[in-house]
Amino acid sequence: MNNRGAEMVIGLMGGVFALMAGWFGYAMRTVSPVLKHVNAKTLEVASIVTIILSVVGIAGALLVVRRPKLGGLLMLIAGIGVIVSMRVYDSMGGILLIVTGLMGLFRKVRQSQARV
Repeated sequence: MNNRGAEMVIGLMGGVFALMAGWFGYAMRTVSPVLKHVNAKTLEVASIVTIILSVVGIAGALLVVRRPKLGGLLMLIAGIGVIVSMRVYDSMGGILLIVTGLMGLFRKVRQSQARV
């Protein structure tokens, strides 16, 4: 079995950060007409997309232990989507998901010691 604990933990952190940013954005839609700088419907759609993508990122983080390529790909897609949809509000979660997605795709696990 592969040792992918770092990818799983950091991916879960990125997914949770993205989930919190999505919920925050969804809550901000109620005060956005007062602020008059963000369209409430646009913020609502971006927040829902971010919440869905963060769940995909969390699923990728849980999958990375058994199937590293699939989990890494899911986290990479979720990270890019989160950054595109929420922009500045969720750069931390998106960056963590992208980094762990790339780690899941490209990191090589060392072979165990030679058998005696």
